[in-house]
Amino acid sequence: MKKNATAYIGIAIAGAMAAFSYLYLYPSTPDALTEQNARIYSSSQFGISFLYPRAYTLDERDVGPTAPLHRVIAFRSQDAAPTPVNGEGQPGITFEFIENEPVEMDAETFIRDKPASNWNIATSAMTPKIYDGISGIEYSWSGLYEGRSFVVARRGFIYVFSVTRFDPTDIGPVNFGRIMSTLKLAE
Repeated sequence: MKKNATAYIGIAIAGAMAAFSYLYLYPSTPDALTEQNARIYSSSQFGISFLYPRAYTLDERDVGPTAPLHRVIAFRSQDAAPTPVNGEGQPGITFEFIENEPVEMDAETFIRDKPASNWNIATSAMTPKIYDGISGIEYSWSGLYEGRSFVVARRGFIYVFSVTRFDPTDIGPVNFGRIMSTLKLAE
């Protein structure tokens, strides 16, 4: 009887140590982003503002010809490995702002008709989604990475917010959600 009690106590202690170690090494959801613990991005040109983790830097560049305007913001973790020469880079988070004038395209038309949407490699249906009061369409896709995009069409711009990952344990999707919860778009 005493052997059984000792075994149960040992199992209980081992379980408690394992749970403590897991919670210590892999904390639950990171804190919400605030102006005190994050950086601010704001652009009156694109009618957008959001907070992003201090552990990220932003690479902002224009894509393609001068018209229509197509701006990409790529978030890069400061501790990420450098992108190989001529490489595709690490999975991550990108925000794209694509001029939506003079033809005002809705989000579904953009997703179906524009190759940049990755709809041709979609793995899910288009689903209406709301992030912090902003309505759009979300879908998943699979190519070099597993990806998820959220597309919003507004007068002036199509906004494409995307996150990519290699596997489900990547922190990118968690940080994507944190950033999206602070997103503000001009009406």
